[in-house]
Amino acid sequence: MLGELEREFCEGASTLCRALRVNELQGVVAQTHASSPRCSAYLAAQLHELAAVVKAKTPPAPAIPELGRLVVFGAGDKVGSYVRSLRELGVEASAAPQWGAPVCVLGEPVHGDSPLVASALAGVVAALATPPNSYSAVTDPIDLVCGRGGDLAMLEVLTESEMDVEGKARVQSILEEQKKTLKTLMSKPQIQLILYETHSALEAENQAQVTRAVAEANRLARERHSLLKKKHKDHVNIQKPKEESESSPTNSSTSIDPTMSQSDFKDDQLSVDNSNDPSNIESERVSPPSTTRARPESGKTVLNKQTDKDNADHRKKSGTTKARPIPEDLIAEEAFPRDPDKDSPDVYVPNCDLFEVQTLPGLGNGLDINYILDRDGCYLGLIQRKVEIVS
Repeated sequence: MLGELEREFCEGASTLCRALRVNELQGVVAQTHASSPRCSAYLAAQLHELAAVVKAKTPPAPAIPELGRLVVFGAGDKVGSYVRSLRELGVEASAAPQWGAPVCVLGEPVHGDSPLVASALAGVVAALATPPNSYSAVTDPIDLVCGRGGDLAMLEVLTESEMDVEGKARVQSILEEQKKTLKTLMSKPQIQLILYETHSALEAENQAQVTRAVAEANRLARERHSLLKKKHKDHVNIQKPKEESESSPTNSSTSIDPTMSQSDFKDDQLSVDNSNDPSNIESERVSPPSTTRARPESGKTVLNKQTDKDNADHRKKSGTTKARPIPEDLIAEEAFPRDPDKDSPDVYVPNCDLFEVQTLPGLGNGLDINYILDRDGCYLGLIQRKVEIVS
């Protein structure tokens, strides 16, 4: 028996299961924070019922692994008591994923970096994000405290009349935990759907938090694909000069300008041969220097200077970075654009890497779910990937 549970704390679990049914999404579901055993038990019961409906509709389909399973994170040092409470409520639960129980409770937070957390998140396709919040929209704080095991510290927080320094620090900590929770879930490529739940009247904890998280995730996705495109472009630019240098044979001791004609090269070679002739050397000793000797030298010098300039222009046009490396500050500026939508408008990002805020699935009985949520002091934000979900 699940016992009595406030309606506002049931709406997140029931809405998540409706979203899973609408999107035909099947797999492990995660609850990010172990806030209440009764809430986790209700979610587990809803998932078990959904799994039964799915199996009944498709009997010839192969067995779906992990269908109806729930992983609860963030129990801390109360893992044992949390598991016992779930079992008392009629839910089969364990503290070890390998035991194969329908519900697994972990003490580590969902944003932890341990192998146990990574293994537990491996098969998760949807998550109910229930991070700490101010509970400022709760209509009856006494019922909430009683439902959480008589937490007097929570009662003191909910009934305080003035916000002191400690209260401001607590609110900031709550906002950071909410931000970290959403960022972690949206960084997992296997997670397709996130339902964010709070019981707060503060806009910063509700729609503003969801909007900011989606914008940040999409910005990071745009920057990541911009980096991949830049790396591919740099790789092509590096390979192109190598192919050009291999296809054009040159002597290591002599550099021939491609702009020189064959007749120019023969004239230069002839002038060199004449300068080594003994008769020419003897005539130079007898006769005074003539201006006709300076012209070939002058013409050769001009030709060499022009050749160096043309070679520099040729290297600049070829795109090679061996002679003139790109400054590090320029690379850093291109690698991390300030505004990806403006700095890199031509960067393509697939829809599977982008998120969007979706409307909540309807109740099916003609009632407005948003009106009910506002009345009960519950906020739900549905975040999904833009790509069509395929189970």
